[in-house]
Amino acid sequence: METFLSQAAKKIVRLYPNDLQDVLVLLPSKRGELFLKRAISAHVQQPKLAPAMQTIEEFVQEASGYQKQSQLQLLITLYKVYKSNVKAEETFDGFLKWGNMLLHDFNEVDRHLVDAHQLFTNLLDAKTIENWGLEPGREATELMGNFLGFWKNLLPLYMAFQAELKKQNTSYQGKAYRKVADDLSLLDTQFAGKYSGIFLLGFNALNKAEEQIFQHLISQYNAVALWDADALYLNDWQHEAGEFLRAYKSKWPVFTKHPFEWVFENFKNEDKQIFIKSAPTKLGMSAAAGQILNTLPVEDQISTAVVLADEAMLLPMLDAVPSQYSAINVTMGLPLKHAPLAQDVLAILHLHEQAERSAAGTSNYAFHHSTFLAVIESALFKSVAGKIGREVVANLTARNSVFISPKNIESLFISLGFNHKDWLALFAKPTSALQLIGFIDAVVLAQAEVEESNPVQYQSAFALHQTHNQLQELLAPLNEQLENKTLLRLYQSILAEHQIDFYGEPLAGLQIMGMLETRTLDFKRVILTSLNEGILPAGKSQNSFIPYDLKRGFGLPTHQEKDAVYAYHFYRLLQRAEEIWLIYDSDMSGFGAKEKSRFILQVEHELAHLPKIKVHTETHYAPKVMSTSLLELPRFNKEGSVLTQLEKLAEKGFSPSALTVFLNDPSAFYIEKLLRVEDAEEIEESMGHDVLGKVVHDTLDALYKPFCKKVLLAEQVREKQKEVPQEVLTQISKHYQGNTNVGHNLLVKNVVLHMVEQVLKEDIKRIERLKNKNQRLTIELLEEVLHTTCSVPGISFKVNFKGIADRIERVGDTVYILDYKTGTIGDSDMSCPNGVVQMFEPGKKNKAFQVMFYAWLYVKNYGFPAGGLSAGLFSTRRPSLGFTKLAQGKNRNITEEQISEFETELFNLVQELFDETKPFTQRLVNLEETETA
Repeated sequence: METFLSQAAKKIVRLYPNDLQDVLVLLPSKRGELFLKRAISAHVQQPKLAPAMQTIEEFVQEASGYQKQSQLQLLITLYKVYKSNVKAEETFDGFLKWGNMLLHDFNEVDRHLVDAHQLFTNLLDAKTIENWGLEPGREATELMGNFLGFWKNLLPLYMAFQAELKKQNTSYQGKAYRKVADDLSLLDTQFAGKYSGIFLLGFNALNKAEEQIFQHLISQYNAVALWDADALYLNDWQHEAGEFLRAYKSKWPVFTKHPFEWVFENFKNEDKQIFIKSAPTKLGMSAAAGQILNTLPVEDQISTAVVLADEAMLLPMLDAVPSQYSAINVTMGLPLKHAPLAQDVLAILHLHEQAERSAAGTSNYAFHHSTFLAVIESALFKSVAGKIGREVVANLTARNSVFISPKNIESLFISLGFNHKDWLALFAKPTSALQLIGFIDAVVLAQAEVEESNPVQYQSAFALHQTHNQLQELLAPLNEQLENKTLLRLYQSILAEHQIDFYGEPLAGLQIMGMLETRTLDFKRVILTSLNEGILPAGKSQNSFIPYDLKRGFGLPTHQEKDAVYAYHFYRLLQRAEEIWLIYDSDMSGFGAKEKSRFILQVEHELAHLPKIKVHTETHYAPKVMSTSLLELPRFNKEGSVLTQLEKLAEKGFSPSALTVFLNDPSAFYIEKLLRVEDAEEIEESMGHDVLGKVVHDTLDALYKPFCKKVLLAEQVREKQKEVPQEVLTQISKHYQGNTNVGHNLLVKNVVLHMVEQVLKEDIKRIERLKNKNQRLTIELLEEVLHTTCSVPGISFKVNFKGIADRIERVGDTVYILDYKTGTIGDSDMSCPNGVVQMFEPGKKNKAFQVMFYAWLYVKNYGFPAGGLSAGLFSTRRPSLGFTKLAQGKNRNITEEQISEFETELFNLVQELFDETKPFTQRLVNLEETETA
């Protein structure tokens, strides 16, 4: 395979064998310069001075005589012009929302030499018709005029902006291009007699200014344009990859006299193996690429390129490169926004932005626990604080602190022995956005000293430090009190533009690069990742104030032209490669499925039929994992310390909830009860269902406690109704520390009040109904711990059982066991048509098992009541439903025989629990939703 640059070098050396130093070569990107110099050195016999090389942007900027401004400098300049010319009361924060988009439009207008006056006048007319239906020239009302004010100001703002930049002798890219294209004599002044030859290498999509400049160079300086095209897409008028080159070949007058060089037939004449693979997520694609690299000869790695269509793939791809690739050349740079350190800084900015927003002009500047913990758990903080971070999290979780003030943070840190002055300053309320940037820069610089041996972290810290200096320098003259949200938005914008450059030997090792870095370069083997719609090609994006129709009318690029650009880069990358892997993301999770790129479909339909090309569509890639089947479920043997732990549990006492866990899933019982693995505690921003249930239970227990062992009278319950609001607040304060007077918490508090009040009202009705029947209701027990010790056959030691019954009451000689439920009670929850045995079916009748367990415990403690026994649920959500009794078959009362049968089944369950021949395994059942008090 002879590369494009090798062929170009051969021609340059042949035409200028003795005066290479007098040749100028213009390229699309800096990357091609190094490879071109190497190619030229291969075609010369003795040392020579290399040709001068520049990117087209450098060439035009130099010819224009302007100094180029950064995006942030341009943005601030445009804002100042806007404020002084438009006289609008627009804050810098408001301007940031649309300023970048306007800069982009101005740049496109100038790059493509559009008549700005005509364009913005047409745009105003279009918006007038679109919004008000007015024909151009008709007078608008004051309301209409105010609405159209922005569009009216675009042309004056453009003109004022140009004047200000000219006064500063600075520019953006488009302004420099326009100046040179409008005055081509600048090229004559700058370069006349300086070069004996000019070469234009590997260009494709040119803007209108570049077209004029190129044609001038070709016609006036005999510049040689060496295109890199293949007949496959150039000669097919429908093929989007050749769209621009076909236009130049047919429309440029210079090509009636000068040849159109070069057009190749690589797709027709060269052997290619193309493999199409799919893999889920970025990690999956990286692993797939790593596996491919593992099969390739390492000694030929300079001829292999991993091309990342998605820049966010860089870090996972670096992790996936096999260890035998000791030399890796990353040419694309890491976008600063993807650097871990930058993400940590953004977390700090989010922290202060949220605090400022929540304070809303008040003095209540406090951090929300979620944004605060995001900073505490960041690598940036952990590198300084170590285990202090875990102690802070534990402290706040224990106190359920939803909001934390700077003063409390300082006290907490000092109490834990953390006195890092930079971090203490960072968690204080800043007096200004610039002061906050200073605080952040201090911790970033400290991190740079720690991470000097880590190139990614060190370069990230250095790049962020430069960003902070630039921000402070440019924002200080604005004379505005910037809000933290403005700083956050601006910071995100800057991070999106900056990259961390990697240093290495560019002409050695495996090449990892982005799509644009591949221009003019050729590789024997290419691995291209993220080949999905929306990435390659990028698809539609309306980052412009100029609508599609006007863009088409004025010759500005639309998404169609951008798709053609991507198509050319894609096909040119494949043009000379011998082995190609196209990997796309097949992840179907999340919002919207990933769709493979149309370019893959084009490869399958356009290239597969060519005799020299073989296209292979491979099965979906997935990381290798241990094969599992239904027979390989988790198994935990009962031996050694496991049996000891089981015996301790038996001594402590088995509750109905613990036994239902074992009944439903023995492996879960092992993890929860023996390993004691619990869910991590979190700060509860709002009262959940568990808090609601606890408050309802404890409130009812406190209200009825004075009447335990006594006959309950309606008058007593009415008196207690007055105490409900205060008692609810008392119980909430025991279980929840947050604000209950706003939002979701206020709703939950009102729900609790309503539930308790309705239970008391229903009790009054029950008492009065019983009174009419000459019956009385006595509360026997409240929240009573029932306990019994039994000898279970086959087990050598005593087994204890325990349970807490919410309420046990007696009417005459009949005992009723009630279990409060704050959730929904289904009709089938208390129905066991097949009797006791049905309660021991996994996942079927957990609620029935629980109340029957309480009934069994009651009988073990107090004997079977003379008047009978009933157990069931009482819904605090719908008290009017009354007491839902446990029903076994048609019998809604519990018999002594059923108690005896329950004990037998219970002992069988415990015997299974202690059976050493039956390991803890997962049961394959669909568990119903269960609800615990």
